[in-house]
Amino acid sequence: MTYQIYSSPEREQRLREGPLGAFVDEMVDVLLEKGYPKSCLSTRFAVTEELNRWLIRRKIKLCNIDQSRIDRFIRHYRKQRSMRKRGETVTLDLLFGVLRTHGDIPPIEAKEASECEIGQTLGLYNQYLVDEQGLSLGTVSQYLSHTRRFLSHVF
Repeated sequence: MTYQIYSSPEREQRLREGPLGAFVDEMVDVLLEKGYPKSCLSTRFAVTEELNRWLIRRKIKLCNIDQSRIDRFIRHYRKQRSMRKRGETVTLDLLFGVLRTHGDIPPIEAKEASECEIGQTLGLYNQYLVDEQGLSLGTVSQYLSHTRRFLSHVF
């Protein structure tokens, strides 16, 4: 199924071009399965859109994405915005999971596996905080930030 993320046709077209364009609808399915409402999809896709532009500008193909490039993008993105405010790390974890499922990026190594598990746990925790507890996005982002730090330290 084809979903419309943005009301602007130009922005929608930019999202669907480039190396990540083919995965937009699958990412929507993943987010909807995790309980995210359609109304917050544009917020969740902001980081995907920026990653897509970053890959295009640097002429990086999906098969050449490794953890060091992912880390470089995250540093680039954090310089521009606060990733904690909108749960972008959870969205990126979900996106990279989709890409790994298709074999478009290499599987994660053992150390990276714990980071992926942390991302999945945070995704479930995010869903719980929003759906079950009814917390605001600002509160959820603070909880996720502290929880990520704690889980990274423990694992």
